[in-house]
Amino acid sequence: MPQSSTFPHIVIVGAGISGLAAAKTLLPTSCHLTVLEARNRWGGRAYTDRSHGIPIDHGASWIHGFGDTNPLTAVAKRAKLRTYTSNQTMVFTRRAGACGGPVLKAYEGELYGKLFDMIAEARRYVNANRDAILVTESLQDYIEEYLKNLERRDPANWGPEKIADLRALTAYRQNEDAAENAKQTLKYLDAETLFEGDQCILADGYDQLIEEYAMDVVKSSSIKFGEVVKRIEYNETSVRIITTANKTYHADAVIVTLPLGVLKTTIDPHAGSSPLITFHPQLPKPKLHAIKSLGVGTLDKAIITFREDGICWPRDMDWIVTLPTERGGEAGRAMVYANGSENGGGETSISGHSNDHTHDPSDPLTPHLITFNRHMISYGSMLPLHPTTSTRPILVAYYSEQLARHIERIQPRTLLVPLFRAHLHQFLPTLPADAILSAEVTRWNTDPFSLGSYTHIPIGGASPADLDVWARPVGAVGGEAREVEEGSEEGVLYWAGEHTIRYFASMHGALLSGEREGRKIKSKFGLERTCETGRDERAWDKRHLRIDKTFTN
Repeated sequence: MPQSSTFPHIVIVGAGISGLAAAKTLLPTSCHLTVLEARNRWGGRAYTDRSHGIPIDHGASWIHGFGDTNPLTAVAKRAKLRTYTSNQTMVFTRRAGACGGPVLKAYEGELYGKLFDMIAEARRYVNANRDAILVTESLQDYIEEYLKNLERRDPANWGPEKIADLRALTAYRQNEDAAENAKQTLKYLDAETLFEGDQCILADGYDQLIEEYAMDVVKSSSIKFGEVVKRIEYNETSVRIITTANKTYHADAVIVTLPLGVLKTTIDPHAGSSPLITFHPQLPKPKLHAIKSLGVGTLDKAIITFREDGICWPRDMDWIVTLPTERGGEAGRAMVYANGSENGGGETSISGHSNDHTHDPSDPLTPHLITFNRHMISYGSMLPLHPTTSTRPILVAYYSEQLARHIERIQPRTLLVPLFRAHLHQFLPTLPADAILSAEVTRWNTDPFSLGSYTHIPIGGASPADLDVWARPVGAVGGEAREVEEGSEEGVLYWAGEHTIRYFASMHGALLSGEREGRKIKSKFGLERTCETGRDERAWDKRHLRIDKTFTN
């Protein structure tokens, strides 16, 4: 491997887990390392909020597959982090246009068992019939066919109401993937590489895991916060990075860890605005195709704080599951309750309509609650994670896509407390009118530094090849961008992030991709040795000037 005569300057754009992983790989070597982070914190789409007296993760909160092969497992064990596997659930259904109570545990187990069987069968079907499956076929298409066959084969056990409950429970999958089932490809349903093991929540916050993993990077002076990169120029041998503050950085190579949602603005600016970042020359066609073809969805959360005497669910309950319904108008009781009016007979009414579950169209909550009823499925309780902590009870609502975008747009925000109260009261009728103190929501879809949560493969022609393409660096010859093959020492732009690897939509995938790109940089510049002497900053300043002259303004 060639050894650089001077210390190469490597810039990493982004201090999420993939950027930190790349930096951790490179920090001990003889390179000059700079990490440019747009936010005022590290972690990216992982952020732990400690303002409520307990840690609450606004973004990533799970280790998917807590086993020896998952790199996050070793980090969690080394730091002695507390993990939690949830298993206590209350499932609420709807019956005859009204809101029902929690189902019997046997019925709940049957629903979940059939859901998991359905997804497992879908993966087997895809693996055996991939060539015959059209790119336009969705996971929802498979679900509907599965439900139709199930009802036909066993009508005595799987009648219309039970089938409806199972269909509603499939919304669980939409939350997990941050993508509507109707938009997810069936053809490549099994594309994601999975680790075996439990699905664990990091009870004391994801920030502790990230800090343990990247302690040396976090404590170094390599990260520069508040640096929003707007333009990346590159040629055969070097890169120039320009920020929104018109600061310029020069590098021998750059690892780009920007989220897919941000990269999408390079080809489809939001609402006619300018792209958040541009590349000059424009990226090669395979990269542009991947940016356009891959999907990015949103999973948001609401942190709902209750009065201590407002708890009306078992303290050891992990999840309250509220099966959604397409008949979103089934909210009369909750609507009136939210507004604090009940008639003397114990039944509720809206605008004189007694006990008919209709709505007053003029009520500002009505359109929002209809959307809640159609899409909201799960609330996680923080009480079992922190049973000895003297803090207020908190439920964390999980919701994705249509409902996530809807809630992010709700104005005024003072509507959020009565909305969540109204929705929950349908299933928890003893919930006091003033039980909820606050409702704080995440906004990953409109966060300018994420523009979504994570990646999926949608219908319409995307494939795993659009993930694989990111493993190939990009260079420019004669002003024209081109990809270089893996293993080549050419190329100046490298790519990491959860959208660049078969372990997509996960923190472990992002971490592995960052380590992968860090190793490539080490190989390219012969950086296997550890730097034992200080860097010659004067020599580096002169090199900056030489690099700058290779670009034209």
